[in-house]
Amino acid sequence: TACDPCVRAGANGLFFMSGIAFNRNGRGGAVFASRFIDNNNLEAVLRDDSGRPTEDPIAYVDTRLIGTGNPGLFLDMPSLAVDVPRNPEQTHRIAGQDIPDANVYLAYTVFPGNTSRNVRSMLYFSSSTNSGRSWTRPIKISESQQIIQRAVITIAPDDPTGQTLYVAFRRFQLDLTPDAIVIVKSVDGGRTFTMPIVVATLPNPFDQLMDGNRFRTNTYPTMAVDESGTVHIAWTERRNPITGQPDPDGQARIVVSSSPDGLAWSQPQPVELTDETGQLDGHQVMPAMTWAGGRLMLVWYDQRGSAAKEVATTSVTAFIEDSPGLYRHTLDVRAAAGTPGAYPLFAPSMQVSRYLYYFQVDASGEPVKDSDGYYVLIKAEDNPVNYPLFQTGTRPFHGDYLDLASSPQILPPPLTGGSDWLYNVDGADHPTSFHAAWTDNRDVRPPGGNWWGDWVSYNPPYSEQPPDSNLLQETGCAGAEDYTGMRNQNVYTATLGNGVMVGSPGNTKQLNLPGGTAGGRRTFVVFVRNLTEAGPRTFDFSFDGTIPGHAQASFTQAGDQAERSATVGPFSSAALTVYVDEPTSSEALAPAKVDVREHERDPRRIRPAQPRQLEPLCRRPRPDFVSP
Repeated sequence: TACDPCVRAGANGLFFMSGIAFNRNGRGGAVFASRFIDNNNLEAVLRDDSGRPTEDPIAYVDTRLIGTGNPGLFLDMPSLAVDVPRNPEQTHRIAGQDIPDANVYLAYTVFPGNTSRNVRSMLYFSSSTNSGRSWTRPIKISESQQIIQRAVITIAPDDPTGQTLYVAFRRFQLDLTPDAIVIVKSVDGGRTFTMPIVVATLPNPFDQLMDGNRFRTNTYPTMAVDESGTVHIAWTERRNPITGQPDPDGQARIVVSSSPDGLAWSQPQPVELTDETGQLDGHQVMPAMTWAGGRLMLVWYDQRGSAAKEVATTSVTAFIEDSPGLYRHTLDVRAAAGTPGAYPLFAPSMQVSRYLYYFQVDASGEPVKDSDGYYVLIKAEDNPVNYPLFQTGTRPFHGDYLDLASSPQILPPPLTGGSDWLYNVDGADHPTSFHAAWTDNRDVRPPGGNWWGDWVSYNPPYSEQPPDSNLLQETGCAGAEDYTGMRNQNVYTATLGNGVMVGSPGNTKQLNLPGGTAGGRRTFVVFVRNLTEAGPRTFDFSFDGTIPGHAQASFTQAGDQAERSATVGPFSSAALTVYVDEPTSSEALAPAKVDVREHERDPRRIRPAQPRQLEPLCRRPRPDFVSP
């Protein structure tokens, strides 16, 4: 079994994935770090007769074991952080590319002994100075802590040496030692660390144990360091939903604490206490936070829009727990952008998870309108989090964390004005988007269309069946029509931004092809996507001639057209071809930077969103979000 993945991007298309692998029979396990390379060569891959790629531009490189366990030593929840390359001259070769070496850091938890009798845990740390080709012997960094879990690592982008890093983790209560969020700091690249520093004690953590009607979740930290070196840590704890003050009977709220140096910390403050109704009602759990482009970004699971509230107004209880035979809770993913600083300010959150809707139709198949003249939409899917998909259909599980990454996190030369790779600190010059990933049950199909049906009797597709079995009658088999999709939990992702996405699907090509026509041009495609209901929106494309060593380019195959505009409607996109000249120098990969800027919008041309009436879930073969 392999699980607990953590993916982080490095420089030049190299990225890393850590995780744990273990045998369920208890015979040990391991923490590993794998490397992959994005060759950025989609145009060069082989394709079949239908035009589909037969190979992947993303290639596996290698895997290294960081730590190994045994029947008395369980390894858990590794996390990664990747630094920018500090010495451009120090490289190694992967798939024909010279990849600059960078520091990579990894931390994980170790549970020694029989955890059913005497729970103890330790935090271990390892590092690589050559982009993951080799790793140091793991060292313990959790002195005087008894029960700890879920380490997160962040590198301070304001340190030009890259030697300042932080590791935060959760400490659980034991005897007189209270629950707390704890951090350690290193200023020498992870060779040594401070003694553990308490960020905040947790008198009211939101720790939800797993049972048949609720998934497992604990209060764990997430961390980011902004361009000034200020450290921000977020977690969830119980707060009074009205006053925002700590409350043992309160609802789970995301709170943030900040520090200029990782040593002294501000009082944690709730990120959000109200919604559009003026009163936020529902738990918030599993926050994930990152920083780039001058912004903090925070995502979490949110209960405010749970479908259970349509059935029972009192369904928000002490935990996110279903009521058998009455209702199941659903969660949405929400995000809030923050302004970095000693006391970060977050804008009102927006819903990230989106779902399909369909028109309600009459007997003749025509869409139905409500009394106000608007078409009636039916919600076709949602994310019920407590389906019992695990432990042979008896327990729900929705992962232990979400994840969030920025793009770009690292800027390559020559965009940095020299030969250095740098962190993306300026969102004005380098617009930044974020990518969230989470667990989602929208594709799960309850057994026989019954939420409270037989979740235990299940055979996965292509599993071995008794020789005399009839798949159409064996309703416990995945081949039975009404019993398919019972375990179809998936990972979903979404892009978070300002409503506009700009990019190029293949942005690296050799300009002076051997055997090519002298003075010829290579073509690239650039696109702009309008991700909002607003429009039409007009964008200007132009070339940035300030990049050192840049190649000449045009928006026409013949000539030197340096500017062009494109108008994009709501939820639509436009693509332009860029023709790049063969460089006169020997630089085969000379850069050509395209700037995309939006015209100031005329409010008279913006199409407003239409009000819509939303109804409970009603998509076959799934049941309504009411008692069946």
